[in-house]
Amino acid sequence: MAEFVSEVEVAADAETAYEFLSDLSNLPKWDPSVRTSEPSEPGQTGLGAKYRVVIGFYGRAIEATYEITETVAPMRIVVAVEGKVTGVINLAIADRENGSTITYDASASLKGMARVLDKGLKLAFEGIGENVMSSLRKQLA
Repeated sequence: MAEFVSEVEVAADAETAYEFLSDLSNLPKWDPSVRTSEPSEPGQTGLGAKYRVVIGFYGRAIEATYEITETVAPMRIVVAVEGKVTGVINLAIADRENGSTITYDASASLKGMARVLDKGLKLAFEGIGENVMSSLRKQLA
């Protein structure tokens, strides 16, 4: 299993950050490993919303379902990832004087035949996480 935990300070307030992050169709904007993210049911948002997500990994396209399994506006979003890659993304958002702080806590592992790439996932996850932090800082400036 690969894990990454980090936090980033952004200029956007907690409400703005929460609204942006809780719409998982925005995933490609802040997670560079995500190629596409579309709601399974158009217009569905919030708790229970599911998205069809395509992740790029070592030149391969890996499909997964992302589901918002917990949400506490504007402080917390939990996303379950299920497919050839499984995992959890925990996003904690806290107000600060000049914006907000986002804590990104993610874990992932590969299933089935893709498990042969699990070691590569562990190696790549730190870079993926750092790219997420950089993209969040830019998107929520």
